[in-house]
This record gives sequence, C-alpha cells and structure tokens, in this order.
Amino acid sequence: MAAQSSVSLSFKQPIGTINFNIVSVLNLLEAIRIIKPDVKFYQASSSEIFGIHNDLPILENSSIAPISPYSISKASAFWITKNYRDAYGLFSCSGILFNHESFLRSDNFFIKKVIIESLKIKAGQTEFLEVGNIDIKRDFGWAPKYVEAMFLMLQQDKPDDYLICSNHSVSLRAIIEFVFAYVGISIDCLVISDKLYRPTEISDMYGDNSKAKKRIRLEL
Repeated sequence: MAAQSSVSLSFKQPIGTINFNIVSVLNLLEAIRIIKPDVKFYQASSSEIFGIHNDLPILENSSIAPISPYSISKASAFWITKNYRDAYGLFSCSGILFNHESFLRSDNFFIKKVIIESLKIKAGQTEFLEVGNIDIKRDFGWAPKYVEAMFLMLQQDKPDDYLICSNHSVSLRAIIEFVFAYVGISIDCLVISDKLYRPTEISDMYGDNSKAKKRIRLEL
C-alpha cells in the first residue's frame, strides 16, 4: 500500500515514482523469499497499467500498455509479483483495482477535490472549481468493498491476480454536474484549465469483475 499513488504527480516526479513503486515491491518480495517464504503478499496494482484500450471492458488477460510514469511503475511491480509467484512459488498476488473512493481519499484526488471545492464555493470561500480534462470516463467503486476484495484474495488456496471494478464507467463531467446540483451551485462556477491536463490520457476505462465475483465470491 505504501506507494506514490498519483498519476498526475508521477509526471512531475517520474524518477521518484518509478524508483519507489518498483524497488519497494522487489525488496519486500525478496525479503519474504529469503526469510519466510510462507508469507502471503498482496500487491496493490492499478487499472492504469492497461493504458489506452479500444476493446472494453478490460479483462485480466488484456494487454498491458502503460502511458504514464505511475502506470509504468505499477506494471513493473505487477510483473515482479507474478515472477516471484511463478519462479519461487510464493503466495504473491495483485489486486488490479480501478478507481476506488471514500471519505478517506486525499484531497488532491478528483472526487474528493470536487466535493471540497464545491462546499467552499457554497460557503463563499472561493469562486471556482478549476479542473483539467473532464470529458474522460472512469470506473469508480466503493473503497471498503475493494479492501474486502484484498482480504479475500489472500484467503484463497492458490494466489492469482484479479480485477476489482464496477463493470461500467462514468464521465468526470457528470460527477461534477451531480455534485454541483446536489450542493446547489451554478455550473458557471466550473473552470477548465489547460495547465491541469495530463501529457497523456486514457479517454475511457472500465473492467469486468466476473472473475473476482466467481473465484473469491466478492459481492460488489
């Protein structure tokens, strides 16, 4: 779990993101291999590893084609985890999680940012919500259920990798419109800023959770 988890920040800090997210996983797995190989290891992977796909939904065997420093680091950690499972027989598995939200999210993540800034606008503390590209779509889920999925993966007889997702995507624009309407502020308070666009972007992304539902009995 201890990783640099922001795609946007990874473009600003590519070396730190890649070094930390890859080497930390390798160090943990190597320590398990040498000291206590019966330890079960969970790798927090990400849907970002799949990059741009025209064929949706994403499946566990979809091609991996990362397009950001963050997704490159997570793709590498995914393959390292699989290699230690295949080569050394460790119980090492990856949960490939799509966007998962709760009130514990850091303020810089999209939905938390939209809610906080909308409340500030309502209270007269600021005038606008400034965002980047909101005409993209993502697969959002409820974080507590996704943590349950992590636990269930580690209770299986054999380690494997699973997509944890909702099976559909929603546009960021639709989320903003919903929150603005709920809070009671005008859509005129929305400002699109080119400076907040990412250098590369995935236009739409959602996954198929049927394997997780069938194998680990996850109810989403």
